[in-house]
Amino acid sequence: MAKPLANHSAILKLGAVPWLEWRSQNPEIIPDLSDADLRGMNLRGADLSGTNLSRANLEDTILISANLDHAVLTQSNLSNAKLISANCQFAELIDTNLSNANLIKINLHGANLIGSNLKNANLEGADLSNTNLIGTDLSDSNLKGADLTGADLTRTDLSWAVAIAANFAEANLTGANLYEAELSDANMYKANLSKAKLWQAHLCHAYLVSANLSGANLYKSDLRWTNLMKANLSHTDLSTTNLKGANLRNSIVASSQINNQV
Repeated sequence: MAKPLANHSAILKLGAVPWLEWRSQNPEIIPDLSDADLRGMNLRGADLSGTNLSRANLEDTILISANLDHAVLTQSNLSNAKLISANCQFAELIDTNLSNANLIKINLHGANLIGSNLKNANLEGADLSNTNLIGTDLSDSNLKGADLTGADLTRTDLSWAVAIAANFAEANLTGANLYEAELSDANMYKANLSKAKLWQAHLCHAYLVSANLSGANLYKSDLRWTNLMKANLSHTDLSTTNLKGANLRNSIVASSQINNQV
């Protein structure tokens, strides 16, 4: 049976090393730090795997290289926190505040971030493969070189996001907001972008082979030199889209309006 919250919180506040020793001596205990105030603490390298951190306040907390594998962080506050190279595989981060957080090279493979706030977060080089990002706010975020293979970004806000050379292969972006997003050189092979809002998005040299763009809004989007081979562009208005040098071979353009640059 888990010890009371006060004891768990007190042990953690002694630092990452005493916490690691306590966990190694009590492997059967699942730590309960729900509602704990851990603001500004230095928890670099701490083992928080499986820990219940629901509604915890981790604002400005240093969690560099921390292990949060399978941790529960639902409705917690991680704004301005540093989670560089942290392991958050399969973590629960539903409705979590990660705004302005430093998440460079974080591992969020298989994590659940439904409805979370990642506005202005730095996710450069992050592993977001097979992550649930439905309805999240990723506006103004940095996703350069991030891996979002198979991620679910349904109705996600990616407006003004920078995702240069990011990997969205087979990701679901149905109804996502990509207004003014920077997606140059992005890999969007077989990505589902149906009904996505791509107003003035920058997709120069992006790889969209076999992608589904049916019903997408591409108003004044930049698709120069984009590979759209076998892409589904049905019911899409491309009349204001820059398609200079784009590869549309074997693409589906039924009921679409295409400008005269092709």
